[in-house]
Parts: sequence; C-alpha cells; structure tokens
Amino acid sequence: MFRFVAMIAGFFSWWGHELVGLIPRWVRSLFASGRKMLVVHMGEESVVIRRWVGSRKREVFQPTESDTPQRRKIAIRAAIRRFRPKDGDVVLCLPEEKALLKEISLPVLPEAELRRALYYQIDRQTPFSAAEVNFDFRTLRTDKASGQITVLMAVVPKKLVERELERFSEWSAKPDLVSIGDAKGAVPPTFDLMKGIAEKKEKPSIAKTLNVAMVFALVAILVVIGYSLLEERRAVAEDLSARVAEARRSAQEASQLQTDIENLRKDLSFFADRKRRQPMVLTILLELTKIMPDHTWLSEFQFHDDEVRLSGYSSAASELIGLVDGSELFLEPRFRSPVMQDPSTGKERFNMTFRVAVPGGEGV
Repeated sequence: MFRFVAMIAGFFSWWGHELVGLIPRWVRSLFASGRKMLVVHMGEESVVIRRWVGSRKREVFQPTESDTPQRRKIAIRAAIRRFRPKDGDVVLCLPEEKALLKEISLPVLPEAELRRALYYQIDRQTPFSAAEVNFDFRTLRTDKASGQITVLMAVVPKKLVERELERFSEWSAKPDLVSIGDAKGAVPPTFDLMKGIAEKKEKPSIAKTLNVAMVFALVAILVVIGYSLLEERRAVAEDLSARVAEARRSAQEASQLQTDIENLRKDLSFFADRKRRQPMVLTILLELTKIMPDHTWLSEFQFHDDEVRLSGYSSAASELIGLVDGSELFLEPRFRSPVMQDPSTGKERFNMTFRVAVPGGEGV
C-alpha cells in the first residue's frame, strides 16, 4: 500500500512539473512575485529603456547627445538583448499624447462582450472608425447598485502603431506588447494595444501536437485513477440535489444575462438617438474650416455634449467672435480667457467656447 501511494505521489509531482512548462510565459509571470517588463519608451527623437520588476523600475538605457545614429542603434539593440526578461515581456511604449483616452460607462458584461461593445462605440465616441485603430481598456470603477461599469479606453491609429513597430524592428527585436505611458511615470504601462493587431496563426508543430496528445493522455489516466478512488455508490438524493442546484444556478445566470443584454440594447439605443440629434464632429470641423480666416490656426479642439472649445493663434483674434456668431450652426461664442500676444509667433493666442445648434431648437 505504501509503495502504491508513493508511486501516485511521484506521478502527480512529475505531471505537475510538465504542465507548468506548457503554461505560456506571460501567464506564469502574472503569478510571480513581481511582473517583469522591459519597457522601451519611443519618442520622436529619443529612446529610453526601463526594466520593471513589479512596482520597482530601473533605467537601463538613455542615449546621449554625443551618440551617432549608428552607435545609438547598436547600443539600443545590445540593451534589449541584455536586459530582456526570461519570464517577462518586452513592451513598446508610445507617448500618452499619441493616444486618445476616453472614459465610457456601460452595463456590466464579461470581458469579451465588453470589448465587443467598446469596439462598436469607437466610431461614436472618437473621430476614427474601428478599422483604423488599435484599442484597449482598463476598468476604473464598477457600480454594483446600478449595474454599470466605467472603463478608460485608449485608442491609437493603426498607422502610427505600424510605423513604430517598423522602427522597433531596426533593432532586430520584436515587442511582446504595445502600450502607452509616460517615460517618467511611476507605474508600469497597463494597456495592451497588440490585442487589436491581427496576427497570423502559426501551424502547430509536431512537438506541440505531441504535447497536447500527452496532456489528454495524462488527463485520461487521472480520470481513471480518480474514478477508482471514489466511492462506488452515491446516494440518489445527493445526486438529484446537486442537479437541481446546478439547474437553478444556470437559470439565474440566464436571467441575469438577459437583463444585461436588455440594458446594453437600451444603452446602445441611447447613443444612436444621441448621435441623430447631434451634429457629427466632421460637420463642425467643416464649418470651422469655412469660417476661420487663413491667418488663424487651431492647436486644440474639444467637443462635449453641445459645447465646443477651441484654442489657437490668430493675427486678429477679436474678429473670430463675429465670424463664429455669424454661422447658423454655432451659438453664444465667447472667449474663456483674455487674448494674449505670443512673442514667439507674433500672433494672438486665444481660448474660446460656443454651443452647437441643431434644427428645431437652440442647442443640443
């Protein structure tokens, strides 16, 4: 009997060790003492590389002004190879200003359904179409009382991501993740924009096929061993009770799922109605293009509810109020702050706001 128990214990130890080897590296890293990442911050003119272990960071590379492009390229490639974590990820991190960040509230849904709902919100919540961007999100808060979840969605144009990946490939390396973040940030990047990048599926190799077959064989052996150790008979009452409890739980989950679906439909209908009542962002931009004089350009554009906020430079900022007020699409133009002379450009810097009118009423 003792020999039999020892054989079983040895089998489970070996089998567990083999299964751990089959778990993807990124999954194992989540359960380690601290997630390891090598974050490559890509700026327009500079590259900074930091190594993260949990919440601790260490700068491992920052180029100097005396470096030539060729020496800098060799140094970056060497730093990536040297500090690449064995049980972690290499992250291509874009500046936060390259991404559009937006908070969105939706009914509480499973992650896959929530991602699908956000995908259909991209063309309503941003000036891009879903096919033009990579996106990811993280949960900010969940209101159990109202059944609502608030997420922060990050959207980056695909062309920008592809361009930065091409730059990264010059160092003979490939990132595991593409994210956004501040090079001086106190926390590691959390977004994973690679989820929006379609990748070709590799054909399973013979070794992988054999590993999968071995896992199924081991599972079958475990089922046989476990079944032989179970009691031969079970009380009919306990079996029926378990089935009734399972059926009741499934019915409750189905009812909750139906409620969530109805809430999502109502929410999507709200956005559709809102969109029909509001002028499209492109309509507003087209009208501004028509009325703004050639000596004026914009540095900031914000549109929320029925209010538009503009910032920019002009040779005659005082004329802009009359031009905006003369448009049938805009109402109540005013400056949010005094007009200031910009000594570097010689033009007047302005900050103004106005409301957007819709047919049949004064505003949205």
